[in-house]
Amino acid sequence: MAAEQTTNSVASAVTSELTGRALSGLISKFGKQATVDVKLQRLEMLLIKIHGAVEASEKHAVENTWLIRWRDKLKDATSEGDQVLASFRTRAGDADTQAAGTANTPPHNGASSSTTSTAPPPATAAGTALSFTRIALPGMAQGIHSARMMLFSSEDEGMKRLNATVEKLRLLSADIGDFVRLH
Repeated sequence: MAAEQTTNSVASAVTSELTGRALSGLISKFGKQATVDVKLQRLEMLLIKIHGAVEASEKHAVENTWLIRWRDKLKDATSEGDQVLASFRTRAGDADTQAAGTANTPPHNGASSSTTSTAPPPATAAGTALSFTRIALPGMAQGIHSARMMLFSSEDEGMKRLNATVEKLRLLSADIGDFVRLH
């Protein structure tokens, strides 16, 4: 009886800890995701604005070397912005694909993949708790690991690049009206 209570307590504690970590990670992820989404929308609008100005300027024959250099600088910046935007969209698509794959993958419980059926575990409280623990914990741990890797692997580098690109395009677009008028 004491062994059953200990097993139930351990299973409950581990499940509670893993659930807490998973929820904490999800809350953090959604907070960061909102910030990323706002920055990506800002980046997209800056790109539209600058691409439009560049396209409009290319319709005119420009001989002023400084205006040509300005236009080239704008083109380079939009190229970088397009790459950053594409990389975030690719990453979001990869995360969705990985999440869908993880959700559809049954948890591995250590059993062989043969088609022979095995007897269910004993219907005792300890047997049920141990069975649940053996089946659920590896899947939960894998889910937490996957979420952590999606959140933190090169996230800082990607955010730094996104922030730097948005700032660069913001500065370049501040005088875009002058650029268009000079053409």
